[in-house]
Amino acid sequence: MNPKQDQTVKSLYLQIFEELEQCIKNGVFKPGDQIPSERELCEKYNVSRITVRQAVYEAVQKGLLYRVQGKGTFVGNRIQTHDVPKIMQGLMKITLFSETLRNKGLQGKTKILSHQILPGSFEINSILNLEIEEQVMLIEMLGIANDEPLVIYRSYFPASIGARLLEIAQDKEKKGEPFSSYELYLEQKEIIPTSVDQTFEATLANEDLAKVLNVEQGDPLLVISSVVCDPEDISLEYKKAFYRGDKYKFCITRQAPYPE
Repeated sequence: MNPKQDQTVKSLYLQIFEELEQCIKNGVFKPGDQIPSERELCEKYNVSRITVRQAVYEAVQKGLLYRVQGKGTFVGNRIQTHDVPKIMQGLMKITLFSETLRNKGLQGKTKILSHQILPGSFEINSILNLEIEEQVMLIEMLGIANDEPLVIYRSYFPASIGARLLEIAQDKEKKGEPFSSYELYLEQKEIIPTSVDQTFEATLANEDLAKVLNVEQGDPLLVISSVVCDPEDISLEYKKAFYRGDKYKFCITRQAPYPE
């Protein structure tokens, strides 16, 4: 098939995807084989790198290919342990990371990437309702399922709250348990979250995020920004969670408008 043909029927990237799919089904590319590089595919089909990336992304979404950071793209095998199915997460209530994995039958854990006390900044301290001179604690965590990174949690706390939750996080990490900050609150009784305000947006993985999440730079990510508050509406935490776009999707049921 020549992907340049019949462009009015199918977009170029879908034609390239279908040819890659046929090569895999016909055994031209076998499980574990590395496929040609983006540059080689661009030259072969005389298309842009963006078009090739769309085709490869589609194949990754279907489980036909998988990426290895810094090495390339390889033919997948659906029974391989690294192949985590796409997770659908509802938005009507907060779902614990551990609960999400358990519902999917996945084995998981969370790794603490870093923790540090930071000087106050206008942006973070305003969100946390702190004086500008007050310090905050940043805890970065990586949620993992079946040895595959899924989500980066970047949480800012008032320093005293962060120190308490960090102790709990370190204990859970030693036990090899999966958790996000919500699980940490449940392990103690002094700090009680009762509400969460959230915003959702899409972004592209930069070099640092791509390296940690084992995706390519420029791959799509879903970003959820959350402000967690206690019963008196005092901010406990400001969190940004970066979810792999090929592993997560979110859903919500909404009421349709109706005439009165």
